[in-house]
Amino acid sequence: MVKVGEIYRHYKSTGGTDHTYEIVHIGVFQWEEAYDMQEVIIYKALYEIADFPLEVSVIVRPRTEFESTVEYQWETVSRFTRIS
Repeated sequence: MVKVGEIYRHYKSTGGTDHTYEIVHIGVFQWEEAYDMQEVIIYKALYEIADFPLEVSVIVRPRTEFESTVEYQWETVSRFTRIS
């Protein structure tokens, strides 16, 4: 279960690039047309992203996608892995 304050590493953290993120909020997004509500994870980058200063490097992703697995280099891996 993802919690605010935890640190996660993205599966593409390879080759000297450490894509780490801190969970800053867990919220709900409501699609206006369908009135569907979906839980989202709001997290910020702990590394420099080209053209974006750290203070605005905030990302929103549906919880189901954040906690999903992906195929990467012929393996099934977690999209994000908690590191602290």
